[in-house]
Amino acid sequence: MAEKEIKIPFSYCRLSRGASFLGVEPSDLINLAIENKIEISMMLKRFHCRILLREDFSDVKDWYSSLYFPRTFNSMSGQTRAITNHSFIEFTNGRYFEPDKLLSGSDIFTEQESKGFLVGYGFALGLWRVMPDQFESSLPVKDFFPGFFPCLTGGETPVIQILPAQPFIDQANGKRFNFDPYEFEAGYDDLWVTNYDIKRLMESGLDFDKLPMLNDIERPDLDSDSKIVLINAQKVQKKNMHEMNY
Repeated sequence: MAEKEIKIPFSYCRLSRGASFLGVEPSDLINLAIENKIEISMMLKRFHCRILLREDFSDVKDWYSSLYFPRTFNSMSGQTRAITNHSFIEFTNGRYFEPDKLLSGSDIFTEQESKGFLVGYGFALGLWRVMPDQFESSLPVKDFFPGFFPCLTGGETPVIQILPAQPFIDQANGKRFNFDPYEFEAGYDDLWVTNYDIKRLMESGLDFDKLPMLNDIERPDLDSDSKIVLINAQKVQKKNMHEMNY
Protein backbone atom coordinates (compact mmCIF):
# COMPACT_ATOMS: atom_id res chain seq x y z
CA MET A 1 0.00 0.00 0.00
CA ALA A 2 1.40 3.40 -0.94
CA GLU A 3 2.45 5.61 1.96
CA LYS A 4 -0.08 8.37 2.60
CA GLU A 5 1.20 11.83 1.75
CA ILE A 6 1.35 14.22 4.69
CA LYS A 7 -0.63 17.39 3.95
CA ILE A 8 -0.46 20.50 6.11
CA PRO A 9 -2.98 23.32 5.46
CA PHE A 10 -0.57 26.22 6.06
CA SER A 11 2.95 27.35 5.18
CA TYR A 12 3.61 28.53 8.72
CA CYS A 13 1.61 29.21 11.86
CA ARG A 14 1.88 30.51 15.38
CA LEU A 15 3.59 28.17 17.81
CA SER A 16 0.35 27.47 19.71
CA ARG A 17 -1.46 26.37 16.53
CA GLY A 18 1.45 24.20 15.47
CA ALA A 19 1.45 22.49 18.86
CA SER A 20 -2.32 21.96 18.71
CA PHE A 21 -2.04 20.55 15.18
CA LEU A 22 0.54 18.02 16.39
CA GLY A 23 -1.24 17.25 19.68
CA VAL A 24 1.68 18.41 21.83
CA GLU A 25 2.37 21.33 24.15
CA PRO A 26 4.00 24.56 22.91
CA SER A 27 6.75 23.97 25.46
CA ASP A 28 7.58 20.70 23.65
CA LEU A 29 8.36 22.69 20.51
CA ILE A 30 10.41 25.18 22.53
CA ASN A 31 12.46 22.28 23.89
CA LEU A 32 13.07 21.02 20.33
CA ALA A 33 14.26 24.49 19.34
CA ILE A 34 16.64 24.53 22.32
CA GLU A 35 18.02 21.19 21.08
CA ASN A 36 18.44 22.72 17.58
CA LYS A 37 16.03 20.20 16.04
CA ILE A 38 13.50 22.70 14.69
CA GLU A 39 13.46 26.43 13.94
CA ILE A 40 11.26 28.86 15.83
CA SER A 41 10.88 32.31 14.33
CA MET A 42 9.36 35.72 14.86
CA MET A 43 7.28 37.63 12.32
CA LEU A 44 9.02 40.93 11.59
CA LYS A 45 7.23 43.88 10.01
CA ARG A 46 9.70 46.29 8.45
CA PHE A 47 12.22 45.86 11.26
CA HIS A 48 14.93 48.52 10.75
CA CYS A 49 18.06 46.45 10.91
CA ARG A 50 21.81 46.26 10.58
CA ILE A 51 22.60 43.46 8.13
CA LEU A 52 25.86 41.55 8.43
CA LEU A 53 26.96 39.83 5.21
CA ARG A 54 29.71 37.37 4.38
CA GLU A 55 31.10 38.11 0.86
CA ASP A 56 33.18 40.68 -0.98
CA PHE A 57 31.35 43.59 -2.63
CA SER A 58 31.38 42.26 -6.20
CA ASP A 59 29.82 39.00 -5.01
CA VAL A 60 27.12 40.90 -3.14
CA LYS A 61 26.09 42.76 -6.30
CA ASP A 62 25.73 39.45 -8.17
CA TRP A 63 23.86 37.92 -5.23
CA TYR A 64 21.41 40.83 -5.00
CA SER A 65 20.74 40.70 -8.76
CA SER A 66 19.81 37.02 -8.44
CA LEU A 67 17.20 37.50 -5.70
CA TYR A 68 13.43 37.26 -6.24
CA PHE A 69 10.74 39.86 -5.63
CA PRO A 70 8.33 38.17 -3.17
CA ARG A 71 5.00 38.56 -4.97
CA THR A 72 3.19 36.50 -2.34
CA PHE A 73 4.22 38.93 0.41
CA ASN A 74 2.74 42.40 0.91
CA SER A 75 6.09 44.15 0.76
CA MET A 76 6.48 47.85 1.38
CA SER A 77 8.88 48.57 -1.44
CA GLY A 78 9.93 47.40 -4.88
CA GLN A 79 13.36 46.89 -3.32
CA THR A 80 12.11 43.95 -1.22
CA ARG A 81 13.69 40.60 -2.04
CA ALA A 82 13.30 37.06 -0.72
CA ILE A 83 16.36 35.83 1.19
CA THR A 84 14.70 32.49 1.86
CA ASN A 85 11.14 31.27 1.27
CA HIS A 86 9.99 33.11 4.41
CA SER A 87 12.62 35.78 5.16
CA PHE A 88 12.65 39.05 3.21
CA ILE A 89 14.75 42.22 3.19
CA GLU A 90 13.80 45.63 1.84
CA PHE A 91 17.13 46.78 0.43
CA THR A 92 16.90 50.51 1.13
CA ASN A 93 17.91 52.89 3.88
CA GLY A 94 14.39 54.37 3.64
CA ARG A 95 15.46 57.99 3.05
CA TYR A 96 12.95 58.50 0.26
CA PHE A 97 12.52 62.23 0.94
CA GLU A 98 16.28 62.83 0.81
CA PRO A 99 17.22 61.71 -2.73
CA ASP A 100 20.88 62.63 -2.29
CA LYS A 101 21.09 60.32 0.73
CA LEU A 102 18.86 57.48 -0.52
CA LEU A 103 20.59 54.10 -0.95
CA SER A 104 18.99 50.99 -2.40
CA GLY A 105 19.87 47.53 -3.70
CA SER A 106 23.42 46.35 -3.08
CA ASP A 107 24.46 49.99 -2.54
CA ILE A 108 23.21 49.81 1.06
CA PHE A 109 26.35 47.87 2.01
CA THR A 110 28.76 50.70 2.69
CA GLU A 111 30.67 49.49 5.76
CA GLN A 112 33.37 46.88 6.30
CA GLU A 113 33.33 44.82 9.49
CA SER A 114 36.67 43.03 9.76
CA LYS A 115 38.03 41.13 6.80
CA GLY A 116 35.44 39.44 4.58
CA PHE A 117 32.32 40.98 6.13
CA LEU A 118 30.09 43.83 4.98
CA VAL A 119 27.44 45.84 6.81
CA GLY A 120 24.37 47.59 5.45
CA TYR A 121 21.10 49.00 6.80
CA GLY A 122 17.66 47.98 5.55
CA PHE A 123 14.31 46.61 6.71
CA ALA A 124 13.47 42.97 7.50
CA LEU A 125 10.05 41.42 6.88
CA GLY A 126 8.56 37.96 7.25
CA LEU A 127 9.80 35.12 9.43
CA TRP A 128 13.28 35.36 10.96
CA ARG A 129 14.78 32.66 13.13
CA VAL A 130 15.39 33.10 16.85
CA MET A 131 18.52 31.30 18.00
CA PRO A 132 18.02 28.49 20.56
CA ASP A 133 19.95 30.17 23.36
CA GLN A 134 17.20 32.80 23.61
CA PHE A 135 14.72 30.30 25.05
CA GLU A 136 14.14 29.22 28.60
CA SER A 137 12.09 26.32 29.89
CA SER A 138 9.00 28.49 30.21
CA LEU A 139 7.53 31.53 28.50
CA PRO A 140 7.32 34.45 28.35
CA VAL A 141 10.97 35.01 27.59
CA LYS A 142 12.11 38.28 29.12
CA ASP A 143 14.96 40.49 27.89
CA PHE A 144 14.73 38.84 24.48
CA PHE A 145 17.86 39.80 22.51
CA PRO A 146 16.71 41.15 19.11
CA GLY A 147 19.16 39.31 16.88
CA PHE A 148 17.72 37.21 14.05
CA PHE A 149 18.82 34.83 11.31
CA PRO A 150 17.17 33.85 8.00
CA CYS A 151 14.44 31.23 8.44
CA LEU A 152 15.04 27.86 6.73
CA THR A 153 18.30 28.83 5.11
CA GLY A 154 18.93 26.26 2.41
CA GLY A 155 21.74 26.54 -0.13
CA GLU A 156 24.06 29.49 0.31
CA THR A 157 23.19 32.93 1.63
CA PRO A 158 25.64 35.60 2.68
CA VAL A 159 23.24 36.96 5.34
CA ILE A 160 24.76 36.08 8.70
CA GLN A 161 22.62 38.05 11.14
CA ILE A 162 20.39 41.09 11.52
CA LEU A 163 20.34 43.37 14.56
CA PRO A 164 18.46 46.58 15.45
CA ALA A 165 19.91 49.42 13.41
CA GLN A 166 19.45 52.37 15.74
CA PRO A 167 22.08 51.55 18.42
CA PHE A 168 24.76 51.35 15.72
CA ILE A 169 23.52 54.53 14.00
CA ASP A 170 23.57 56.34 17.35
CA GLN A 171 27.12 55.16 18.02
CA ALA A 172 28.27 56.37 14.59
CA ASN A 173 26.78 59.78 15.45
CA GLY A 174 28.72 60.01 18.70
CA LYS A 175 25.97 58.83 21.03
CA ARG A 176 26.25 56.07 23.62
CA PHE A 177 25.75 52.54 22.27
CA ASN A 178 22.74 51.07 24.07
CA PHE A 179 20.88 47.86 23.27
CA ASP A 180 18.65 47.88 26.37
CA PRO A 181 15.63 49.67 24.78
CA TYR A 182 15.50 47.03 22.03
CA GLU A 183 15.25 43.99 24.29
CA PHE A 184 11.69 42.77 24.65
CA GLU A 185 9.42 40.09 26.07
CA ALA A 186 8.12 37.24 23.89
CA GLY A 187 5.35 34.73 24.51
CA TYR A 188 3.86 31.84 22.51
CA ASP A 189 1.75 34.19 20.39
CA ASP A 190 4.90 35.96 19.20
CA LEU A 191 6.57 32.79 17.93
CA TRP A 192 6.05 30.91 14.69
CA VAL A 193 6.89 27.51 13.22
CA THR A 194 6.94 26.41 9.56
CA ASN A 195 5.12 23.51 7.93
CA TYR A 196 8.56 22.18 6.95
CA ASP A 197 9.41 21.43 10.58
CA ILE A 198 5.87 20.28 11.42
CA LYS A 199 6.07 17.77 8.57
CA ARG A 200 9.43 16.52 9.86
CA LEU A 201 7.87 16.00 13.28
CA MET A 202 4.92 14.11 11.82
CA GLU A 203 7.23 11.94 9.71
CA SER A 204 9.16 11.04 12.89
CA GLY A 205 5.94 9.77 14.47
CA LEU A 206 6.51 12.42 17.18
CA ASP A 207 9.55 10.44 18.32
CA PHE A 208 11.55 13.53 19.20
CA ASP A 209 14.63 11.53 20.23
CA LYS A 210 15.20 10.28 16.69
CA LEU A 211 14.59 13.67 15.06
CA PRO A 212 17.94 14.78 13.58
CA MET A 213 19.63 18.05 14.47
CA LEU A 214 19.20 20.87 11.96
CA ASN A 215 22.93 20.80 11.28
CA ASP A 216 22.58 17.23 10.01
CA ILE A 217 19.85 17.77 7.41
CA GLU A 218 19.57 19.63 4.13
CA ARG A 219 17.12 22.49 4.55
CA PRO A 220 15.01 23.79 1.65
CA ASP A 221 16.44 26.38 -0.72
CA LEU A 222 14.29 29.02 -2.41
CA ASP A 223 11.49 27.38 -4.40
CA SER A 224 12.45 26.70 -8.02
CA ASP A 225 9.36 25.13 -9.56
CA SER A 226 7.73 28.22 -11.01
CA LYS A 227 8.06 30.70 -13.81
CA ILE A 228 11.10 32.86 -14.44
CA VAL A 229 10.92 36.36 -12.97
CA LEU A 230 12.41 39.12 -15.06
CA ILE A 231 13.78 41.29 -12.28
CA ASN A 232 17.05 41.54 -14.12
CA ALA A 233 16.82 39.83 -17.51
CA GLN A 234 20.54 39.49 -18.00
CA LYS A 235 21.14 37.93 -14.61
CA VAL A 236 18.06 35.75 -14.88
CA GLN A 237 19.25 34.31 -18.18
CA LYS A 238 22.71 33.79 -16.79
CA LYS A 239 21.66 32.10 -13.58
CA ASN A 240 18.33 30.57 -14.73
CA MET A 241 16.55 31.80 -11.64
CA HIS A 242 12.91 31.00 -10.88
CA GLU A 243 10.13 32.82 -9.16
CA MET A 244 9.51 32.11 -5.49
CA ASN A 245 6.26 30.24 -4.91
CA TYR A 246 5.03 29.08 -1.54
